[in-house]
Amino acid sequence: MVNMNYTETRTDELQCTEDKNIKVDTPSYYDGKNNYTAIDVVNNFDLNYNLGTACTYILRAYRKHNTPNEDLQKAINHLQFELNKINQ
Repeated sequence: MVNMNYTETRTDELQCTEDKNIKVDTPSYYDGKNNYTAIDVVNNFDLNYNLGTACTYILRAYRKHNTPNEDLQKAINHLQFELNKINQ
């Protein structure tokens, strides 16, 4: 188990290429209703790095900071990275 030094955490299981489960402590601001987490959403939709990162920033935007501005801007940046990549 990797300790991320967060005070509020839950343990998720990640599937790695060697078909072993890795336990990772994640902050509670990544937890949604019905035990869904940001990583569950990203993995379920098979999102690539830029889209997955944008998604996690959006999901946590109103939960991590007092205002969502920073996380929403980061999400926009990653969406722009993805647009730049597909428009090359």
